[in-house]
Amino acid sequence: MSTVAKMLASNETVIAQGRPHWQMLAASAFIAALGILGVPVLCAAAHAAHGPAARFEWIVAVGLLLVTLLPFLYEWAYRRSIEYVVTDQRLIVSKGLFGQITRAVLLSRVSGVEVDQSLVGRIVGFGTILVLGFSGAPEVLYGIPDPYGFQRIVQEQLHLRRGSL
Repeated sequence: MSTVAKMLASNETVIAQGRPHWQMLAASAFIAALGILGVPVLCAAAHAAHGPAARFEWIVAVGLLLVTLLPFLYEWAYRRSIEYVVTDQRLIVSKGLFGQITRAVLLSRVSGVEVDQSLVGRIVGFGTILVLGFSGAPEVLYGIPDPYGFQRIVQEQLHLRRGSL
């Protein structure tokens, strides 16, 4: 059971939920792919070499694999640890790989939702959401897939909440 599911009130309904877009992994995945492609070349060179040079090239190959793969695995796990949930009462953000931070903003305290989308984000389909409150700094949600769809869902809930008050 996710952290967000544990904190829902009995009368609270989940409207939408999601995780950051896969694009968050693009740079580290590219570097990991280069490392994985470089390992066979170093292994072939190590196989052709003899003595201490062969051992050194094997160490370099394993080191290259670790140095390029570990950041990708960390980012993949961190991305999986982030969860965005819109309920009929709140916007909840939970994130953290080792420790966990969960923030909940009551929809009654939200004054608006803005979308920030780069050219690459427009092409691939992700963006940053700024949830504006009546006081304090905005809650920033990075890497949201279909940010305008997310904005529409939150605005619909805001309209329903304000219409029922």
